[in-house]
Amino acid sequence: MLVYRYDSPLFFANAEDFRRRALAAVDEQTEPVRWFVLNTEANVEVDITALDAVDDVRRELTSRGIVFTLARVKQDLLDDLRAYGLADSVGADRIFPTLPTVVAAYRAWCRDR
Repeated sequence: MLVYRYDSPLFFANAEDFRRRALAAVDEQTEPVRWFVLNTEANVEVDITALDAVDDVRRELTSRGIVFTLARVKQDLLDDLRAYGLADSVGADRIFPTLPTVVAAYRAWCRDR
């Protein structure tokens, strides 16, 4: 499991940098990444360009067989994700309010495999 936190709020000016760095973080791992956890702590609201970038990362990682999840999702961000359709794409069972809840879900997923 890779927990990735982009330390700036996502918006149009840094969306491409976010996408590039998130994928690079996965590529740099020495062990295969099974789950990618986007820690959204730094994001309360995002614009459409940022949501596009998050969705691009989700699609790329999913195509590689990596489970894409979101953690530390605040209500305002969740509202934006729902309006964009990204909450449905990610899946309600892959959106977590805290890091401990995503870790518990990952452990359960590993046990069930």
